[in-house]
Amino acid sequence: LGNSTVEGYGSMRGDLGTKPVFTASGISNVSMLTAGTGNNVRNITLDGASLTGMTGFTLNVDGGDYAQYCKALNFLVIGFSGGNTFSCVADTCGTGFSGSGSYRSYDVALNCTSYGFNLPEVCDNCIAINCTTAGFRTNSTAARFRFCVSYDGATGFLHSASSGCFFYKCIAHTNTAYGFDFTTGSGIMQDCAGYSNTSGDIRYASSGTNSPASYNFQALSVDPFVGASSNNFALNNSAGGGYLLRAMSFTYPTDISTTAYADVGAAQHQDISTNSFSYAGS
Repeated sequence: LGNSTVEGYGSMRGDLGTKPVFTASGISNVSMLTAGTGNNVRNITLDGASLTGMTGFTLNVDGGDYAQYCKALNFLVIGFSGGNTFSCVADTCGTGFSGSGSYRSYDVALNCTSYGFNLPEVCDNCIAINCTTAGFRTNSTAARFRFCVSYDGATGFLHSASSGCFFYKCIAHTNTAYGFDFTTGSGIMQDCAGYSNTSGDIRYASSGTNSPASYNFQALSVDPFVGASSNNFALNNSAGGGYLLRAMSFTYPTDISTTAYADVGAAQHQDISTNSFSYAGS
């Protein structure tokens, strides 16, 4: 593909109807869809059928390629490689989303046998569920993770760069290792939270002590989610849980008289009826 848009639709272009499904058969060690430069891929599902060496979407990050509302299923290597993604799903892949310099927004990685999100430059409002090695992994000093959730995997957020990396309003929940693991260097955590991570919420530089660059961290005593076991990551209002994470305030510098309020995690609670948006291409 080159300088084009590929879009699945129902009765007319742009309606984002039922995704067409393309299933691999009789092939191995290839990418099912490889984009060129300046491509936009929307509303399609690729199924690798668990065939050997398969990658789903291969996108060009430097060329500005985007995948939106797409799904990658059963790819043993990578679901989405490179590029930028918005509201996409990678389910039962080796690594869900991978690519240095990539931007991930409102994406979901489930049941990945390696990483949910590997080496992104920015992750906003992304969710990793039951990923065997780590939900999120970076070795970049410039990586930014904001409003993300890592649930029921091994390590929640794995940072192995010498310095840098910024975690803002992220939640690590019931991971079997550490919630946030700074294995070789430092980073900054602001307004993050942990709940019931087996090895502990935070490990800093393999010392086992909490990072001095963690600000306003919430060690939760109660499950903060409405129903994580059924993949509902909206915040509840329970004391010691979701209540601590709802509408957390931030006051701008004294040059302006403005205070902002935002929930921790991928889902913001609703106070009044408003326009709707379906998460991850559903």
